[in-house]
Amino acid sequence: MAVVRFRRIAQGLAEQHFPAALCELATQAAHDEARHERLCVTLAQELGLEHAPSGAPVLPLAPPHLGPARALLYEVAAQCCVAETESMATLTTLMGTMPAESASLSRQVRETVHAIARDEVQHARIGWGALAFAHAQGPVAWLAPFLVPMMATGAASLFEAAPAGEDDPSVLEFGVLPHRTKRAVFLETVHSVIFPGFERFGISTDAARAWLVARQASPP
Repeated sequence: MAVVRFRRIAQGLAEQHFPAALCELATQAAHDEARHERLCVTLAQELGLEHAPSGAPVLPLAPPHLGPARALLYEVAAQCCVAETESMATLTTLMGTMPAESASLSRQVRETVHAIARDEVQHARIGWGALAFAHAQGPVAWLAPFLVPMMATGAASLFEAAPAGEDDPSVLEFGVLPHRTKRAVFLETVHSVIFPGFERFGISTDAARAWLVARQASPP
């Protein structure tokens, strides 16, 4: 899924004449995501789990009424500025809290997490670099109303009750943060990195902040 999305982003950046360095980063990100999938499939097999590839099409994230240029910037902002930035923070936290190596599987989990985390840093850079370039060409404040759906796409479940077993600290051994910790990392990253990043380019975060307050006030 991420492979297809980054391929589409790379093609869009090239068609909209973004800097070649960003186009190359997006192309590399597609290769990275394919490698991540192979690493995770291997890990799942070691754990005795079956991998069932999804045959569902990877639909665009942007609303259909946006033109090509705005749809591209929406997709880049949602995938890289929000999802990849949050993923980078989650994996960084995970690396610092995973238990010490105790078996070959623990080592394999740790190596997989490290490999993916290194790439997520670059993937997040694509979004912030694209926003900076677009902002230099003209206002990007029109993105403000879309920040809520961007966050809700991947984060709404964090404010729901934890699935069975996902708040058990033992999940750290398998490269998974407990549910409450994931929510805490998300909130910290949004307030310290993602919101300030958007605001730097004149994109209001008022509606997104209000959405977060409402979600936190609603009991799971």
